[in-house]
Amino acid sequence: MRGANPIFGGLHFALGNPTQLPLYALLGLLLAPIAAITIRVIYWQHDFWHERIQLSPLAKTALAGALVALVALFFPQIMGAGEHVMHEVLSGEAHFTIIFLIALAFTKLLMTAVSVAGGFVGGVFAPTLFIGIMLGSAFGHLMALFLPEYVMGVPQAYAIAGMAGMLAGVVRAPITAILLVFELTNDYLLILPMMLTSVLSVFFADRFSPAGLYHLGLMRHGIHLKPGRDVDLMQGIQVREAMHTPPPTIHYRATLEELRRELRKQHTSSLCVLDDDGLLYGIVTMTDLQRAYERAVGDPEAKLEALTVGDICTREVITIAPDEPLWAAIRRMGEHNIGRLPVVKPGTGEVIGLLRRHNVMEAYNMAVMRKFHDQHVAEQIRLQALTGAEVVEAIVSDESPVAGKRLCEIKWPPEAIVASVVRKNKLIVPHGDTKLRAGDTLTIVADRHAEPALEKIFGKDAIIY
Repeated sequence: MRGANPIFGGLHFALGNPTQLPLYALLGLLLAPIAAITIRVIYWQHDFWHERIQLSPLAKTALAGALVALVALFFPQIMGAGEHVMHEVLSGEAHFTIIFLIALAFTKLLMTAVSVAGGFVGGVFAPTLFIGIMLGSAFGHLMALFLPEYVMGVPQAYAIAGMAGMLAGVVRAPITAILLVFELTNDYLLILPMMLTSVLSVFFADRFSPAGLYHLGLMRHGIHLKPGRDVDLMQGIQVREAMHTPPPTIHYRATLEELRRELRKQHTSSLCVLDDDGLLYGIVTMTDLQRAYERAVGDPEAKLEALTVGDICTREVITIAPDEPLWAAIRRMGEHNIGRLPVVKPGTGEVIGLLRRHNVMEAYNMAVMRKFHDQHVAEQIRLQALTGAEVVEAIVSDESPVAGKRLCEIKWPPEAIVASVVRKNKLIVPHGDTKLRAGDTLTIVADRHAEPALEKIFGKDAIIY
């Protein structure tokens, strides 16, 4: 946007016919590998200029500027953001050949990478739009040449979709790309083609380069973004690890009075109902029992003593197998709005456990503890590799002489450093005033010669190597 007017305003393109949609899909497929190439070229040039060219920063920038100026003698359209060139292509004022449009796109790609790597201040946002417009326009003219019966309207409409598709494939943000193109053009008539081109570009670009431009930059600096979903956290936990065993059960011929006593005895609100063979017959809950009593109150002729558990239980039971992941159980509970799942051996009907919601919460806490432990161990290994020293753990027991003392009050060997303190699964960054408590686990980086002194402080049995 510039002021109150869009940069590419006044251009109104529309989808001529739904039969054109496959062409926009094809454009997205073609842009996907080019988006992946763009990402690779940018970081290839970055590494080349930083590792191979041994010049001062000022000299590198001057050299990059000279190269860009030399190429601009043959392709002056690549200079700057290219706003006027893009507008001329979109409006049809520029009469470029298909080959020249493609050459402009790839020349802009390479010179942008050289400029950024050489130290020029600027980004890749506008150049990506430039490349998308050139390639989209070339595609539109090519289709108009070979498939004139399908390309209705003007070929420049493909340049709009190309702009969105190229940006989406490079930064892996299709919604951002589509909305940005809307703002630049103030034209919403091509929303469906743009969405199709952008989504396909992102989908297939992931196959060529799993990370987008900015995501890959973070990864190269050791920053790895993860989905962070709680469901993903429990993918490694099976239902058998979280289920309650043995399952609370009752025979289907049991009376309602027996059901009431069994629910109270087992301190539960639900029981698995078994048949004569000991296989799952249904499930009965406290709510089922209450409804039976309520019906008896409203109907004087109802005979509660004649009813059995099999008469009031739910026969169509949603079950789960013990080897299924816990996230599958969570999804099944949510889909059917139920709070418990009988765990049944596949193909047998034998009930081996019962999974309730509080079992899921306990399993979640267990997954968090697992992840925390794995991260803690990984940090210990990394620390040991970096320092070359020993990484040991010391556990503070109830009888330990350091329990209740601050770290600054303990006479540490000079070759030892306390790196972390773990207290009730919570990581504490230690400082001099940190007071140790029974149950704390200390991670200590120490030289081998400091091990006897540490054993003297904590006790030999409290040190884990």
